[in-house]
Amino acid sequence: MILFYLLVTVMPMIRHPLWTDIVGDLTVIKYLGIACLVYAVFYLPSRETPPPIFATWQARFFVAFALLVIGLFLAYGDPLLPFEISPLMSFASFLVFLFLTLTVVDSLHRLRWVLLMAVGSVAYASLHVLREWQKYGDMAAGYRPGWVTGDPNYYSISALLCVPLAIYLLRTEQPRWERWFCIGSIVVTVLGLTFAASRGGFVGMAVGAIVMAVHAKHRLRTLAIVLVATLPLMVIAPSSPLSRIFSPDIHDTYSADHRMALAAAGLEIFQLHPLTGVGPGNFKDFLQHVVELDEYHVAHNSYVEVMAEMGLPGILLFLAAIIATFVSLERVRRASASGDPPLIARTAEALEVGLAAFLAAAFFVSAEAHRLFWFMIFLSTVLPPLAERSRASAPGKSPEAPLRSFVQGSHRIPLLVLTSVGCLLGDFAMPSHVAAQSADALPALDEHGGYKSLPIAGKASGFFRVEKLGNRWVFVTPEGHAFWLRAVYGVDITDGGASYIENLKKKYNDPSYIPWWPYVGQAAKRLKAWGFNAFGEYSSQYVFPIGAYGRRETNPEKLPFIRLINPTLYSRQSFGVKDVLFGTDPAVTPGVWRVGGFPDVFDPAFERAARHFARDEEAFPRLEVLSKASWLIGTSMDDRDYLFGFGAIRELGGWHMHLGWMVAASAPSQTRNPEVWRGATKGVSYADTKLYTKYAFRDFLREKYQTVEALNAAWTAKYTTWDSDGGWPRGAGVLDESGRNPWMGKDFYSLKDSTPRVKADLDEWVGKLADRYFSVVAAAIRAGDPNHLVFSPAALSTRAHPKVLEAAGRHCDVLQVEGPWDSDTMYERAYGLAKRPLFIWTTFMSHSDSPLASTKLSGWESVNFPTQEARGQAYASFVRRIVTFRTSDGTYPFVGLDWWAWTDKITGGESNNFGLVTNKDNAYDGKEAVTAVGKDTWGYPTGSEARNHGDFLSFVRRAHEEVFSALKSQLAASMGRK
Repeated sequence: MILFYLLVTVMPMIRHPLWTDIVGDLTVIKYLGIACLVYAVFYLPSRETPPPIFATWQARFFVAFALLVIGLFLAYGDPLLPFEISPLMSFASFLVFLFLTLTVVDSLHRLRWVLLMAVGSVAYASLHVLREWQKYGDMAAGYRPGWVTGDPNYYSISALLCVPLAIYLLRTEQPRWERWFCIGSIVVTVLGLTFAASRGGFVGMAVGAIVMAVHAKHRLRTLAIVLVATLPLMVIAPSSPLSRIFSPDIHDTYSADHRMALAAAGLEIFQLHPLTGVGPGNFKDFLQHVVELDEYHVAHNSYVEVMAEMGLPGILLFLAAIIATFVSLERVRRASASGDPPLIARTAEALEVGLAAFLAAAFFVSAEAHRLFWFMIFLSTVLPPLAERSRASAPGKSPEAPLRSFVQGSHRIPLLVLTSVGCLLGDFAMPSHVAAQSADALPALDEHGGYKSLPIAGKASGFFRVEKLGNRWVFVTPEGHAFWLRAVYGVDITDGGASYIENLKKKYNDPSYIPWWPYVGQAAKRLKAWGFNAFGEYSSQYVFPIGAYGRRETNPEKLPFIRLINPTLYSRQSFGVKDVLFGTDPAVTPGVWRVGGFPDVFDPAFERAARHFARDEEAFPRLEVLSKASWLIGTSMDDRDYLFGFGAIRELGGWHMHLGWMVAASAPSQTRNPEVWRGATKGVSYADTKLYTKYAFRDFLREKYQTVEALNAAWTAKYTTWDSDGGWPRGAGVLDESGRNPWMGKDFYSLKDSTPRVKADLDEWVGKLADRYFSVVAAAIRAGDPNHLVFSPAALSTRAHPKVLEAAGRHCDVLQVEGPWDSDTMYERAYGLAKRPLFIWTTFMSHSDSPLASTKLSGWESVNFPTQEARGQAYASFVRRIVTFRTSDGTYPFVGLDWWAWTDKITGGESNNFGLVTNKDNAYDGKEAVTAVGKDTWGYPTGSEARNHGDFLSFVRRAHEEVFSALKSQLAASMGRK
């Protein structure tokens, strides 16, 4: 029975590192679930009657609701959603847990211990919440703890359900330790509720207090006690529900408005699908078809979500189960008050209060599958038979004795059945982010990392390629198997600075300048162990599995890789290519970044540079070595940091300027750029001063309008010549345009004050300019290496100018886009414009849980988390999001991701926890990045950090393991339709 108590104890803590850890092939909680079910089945013969599963109406309604959810999911649910986290799994597990609860909670003694365990579970979770607040409360304004329970809102509803149990247990006869346990649990939980700052939780607490007062003899006194016990703390606390209600900041206001929009959209979905809904788990996916929002979430309203996903039958059964529970509890409470043991009446009253509080809070959170909620419903089904048995007990016979002698002599259920159903129960308490395949079920891989069990039709090409099978884009390995990219940027020694190099020397006991060979081999082994399958851009050429710079020695541990050629940066430094943005007038374009703007792509020197760097003859003097390498996935054109104007446009929340306007306003010639570095020398002078892109723009207008007069009429302009008349920046010729003329407007981001034809022509010119860039660089790459894929610059914004994305789609095989902060709408936009597969640049960090915590975080707040575990959870959720992301036409466009980066970055003026490893080369796995000295799997030293850091990489590895099942389902469905 103690195993069942443990199962109750861990229910609120879906992210607890102990219970979600994997031992052998299963999580700890799975072993616990299997053991509980085995115990319950073997306990059945000792009962006098079978478990009263259908004795109460709430149980009947729940079973009907659960079967409806399962049926609707089978009919309408997402077939690609991993089974472990699907509604089918959740409600099948709930059915098993109902059986388990009714089987083993068969005495008042056991009921009391179950209640104490529920109270203790939330109290323990509250300690985690308070510790989070202590560690991270000053990290950011409005920080709200609650990660161990899912988030602050889910913590709050768990607390609302369990605090009344503690309060009403105090009204029964208790030993002293039990009273202090309940009092202490109430105190820490109220503190946790305060700092979690859930507005919905506060509403629920108010409703619960009212229900408690209604039941009390002294109603006003009861309300006064509740107010005195809670309100002063909430008033003085730096973060509380009251502060968010009465002094909301911009995020609180946005959240409230966003949830109202979600609720309205949910009701609209219900009106469109009143009978069956859109299917369990489909609310978020269907939402984008009825409303346009910045972000798409669950409904944040349990009732609206049930209506939208399960239609009228679903909401009726859901409400029927709730109403039947209250009717049953009220009957038990009234009947038990006149003679039954006080525990039964007090439990019924506590459940009424807790459920009333929960149901009020459920208007503000999607909790129709909340575990503790259904567990309280299940406990309500236990009370009637216990009350009846108490009344029927003969004098002198203790009602505490368990029921006996049911199905004596019956045959045992086969162990295989027990184990199978036990897995369902294990997943009931197991968080979705750790639902991973067992080690022996990991798919077999070919030499290049492709899934052997996912062969792609067609002859193996010997090189990586990309295919669209039905509605699924996918990389294909040289052997002809599906491959979902998981690359890592910057596997090198540069980002970690000089201290990283010294730590590598110590780790590998190698006195050489840089211990390259043990380092790169171990890096590859570690990446494979964590589920990564490629080296990304900015990785040292020592990591390549092919020789570079004339070396015969290669990385002994082979992984595919992505090449980056960066012609934009290097053409400025070595080929005299000018910068368009540097040539604009600072008086007209304040704030424009002129250090690394946009290259003069119409300069013949840019084309020569692109060919030179595409051939990369310095690194690969024998080009056939590179062009014939099966390990090269593809070549990325550039770093988008050097391509200002290819980023997010102002209309979509970005700050990249309009390239058409910048070209039109740039000087037609440049003699010198003092900002460009050439070797150790800063500043370059130009022998060829012509800005070719400005002249190309002039020619574009001349071809379109033929005469200056026609141009003037269209633009309401006053140009006198196609050439120069008076000189830039104040002359009257087209080449003299500097942005000072009124028809150009001063808004060089959105062109809101430009004349309509000016805006139309400058938008068209962005397309010409982008097409020139992509065509030149793509042709250069393919001329030097016709066998491999061409990737866009790393990484294009999904919110870039539409002409940029269209041009990228015409010339690139695959686009690399950013990032985890963009909405599904923007992903849809990028794919819709480019019509090419995508892989995504991404990063997450936990600055405060890293050796860099003492430094100030500058930017990156949207991807920064309080702990390495929270960072890992965010990454795992993001991986699932992009693997299963579909466009409106049903296409799965994402073929992988590119993680930034290998190690924490402390160079270049940065100090950011980007890394998979620290600057001591310790992995963020909860075992290496710690104070204690130890050894890793391969015997290399670990530890010696200033403090212990959390486990990020376990979440990463499990997320990567989940990719296969999703990809397998998607390909099977796609090829089946095809």
